[in-house]
Amino acid sequence: MTSINNQPLAAPLANHSHITDRHETKTTNSARPEPSAPAAHRSAKMYDETYLNMYNTIQQMKPPPTLEAMRAQVPDDKWNASLDRSKPFRELGRSYGLSLLLQTPMAQELGRKLKEQFEDFFPGRSDLSWASLGITALLTQGKHGDPGEIAGFDFDSSGTSSWDEMAANMFSRLKTHLIATGRATPELAEAATYALLWNSAPEYLLNFIPENVNRHSDTWEAVRKEISRMSDDDNQAPLGKFYDSILDKLDPQRVIDRQNEGV
Repeated sequence: MTSINNQPLAAPLANHSHITDRHETKTTNSARPEPSAPAAHRSAKMYDETYLNMYNTIQQMKPPPTLEAMRAQVPDDKWNASLDRSKPFRELGRSYGLSLLLQTPMAQELGRKLKEQFEDFFPGRSDLSWASLGITALLTQGKHGDPGEIAGFDFDSSGTSSWDEMAANMFSRLKTHLIATGRATPELAEAATYALLWNSAPEYLLNFIPENVNRHSDTWEAVRKEISRMSDDDNQAPLGKFYDSILDKLDPQRVIDRQNEGV
């Protein structure tokens, strides 16, 4: 089965680094000079209008796609496997449920429809990526959101405890939010969370993020910027990556030190 993580890589995405990401207030590419305020405002406005137009396009489809309808097109045995936590992490992982949804006839038609109408604004996306973008539009009802927000969830919220500040817990926090607000059922919440983070904050999809990594730390900021750079080149590139592999890329000396320790 073709999954998110082994889907052939898409062509490079257009660079939209002048548009503020949903989950941050900083630009995604510090090396690129910031545009003038009016130009940046126009670009962000155009992005928001396009996002809303995507949602309206989805609602005009007959029948309008929903996560529940996509789930109904997945065989029960396969879907139940996506919920079985006894399966090895590397065999299934958190992306498995979303992979099943994205390969349904309804999701594939959704992806084709959006690609047909909006490819000029989001060039180079793979078919799976287009379908995931459609799911994101459904979950957000076409509202791109203020900086630091996605589907009503505030990424910059400090929460009520130190647990809320840890990067490894953001997936669970967003998943809980989607269930509490009725945006996703408990059965579909994990797939919905993966789709939203893929299209807004893919750094939180890294595998094996240590429990003690604070999302406001300098280390996490460096990781976030690297994932953002990778996403600019190919929005599927960060998927399936491991936290430690990103640190190794940022600091090759880590690899050398481990090799020396093994001698």
